Amino acid sequence: CVTQVAAVQLQTPAPSGGGTSASRAAAVREAVGHFWSGYRTAAWGADEVQPIEGQPLLAWGGVGMMILDSMDTLWLAGMQK
Repeated sequence: CVTQVAAVQLQTPAPSGGGTSASRAAAVREAVGHFWSGYRTAAWGADEVQPIEGQPLLAWGGVGMMILDSMDTLWLAGMQK
């Protein structure tokens, strides 16, 4: 059992790229929207999207794992619809 945490783990570096928290959050929402749009267009119902080919991949038996795995991310990004 470790009772002390190394000092390097206690430091929280500032995010790179500058900007305000609101602008960074908007950039994250835009990126989430981009991945979700690409998935819906290229591979709806598939488990994954192959990043270079943009083709669907049925790696988990074709159960739409991407939809299930993305629900919490979409919700946190404010994309409930």
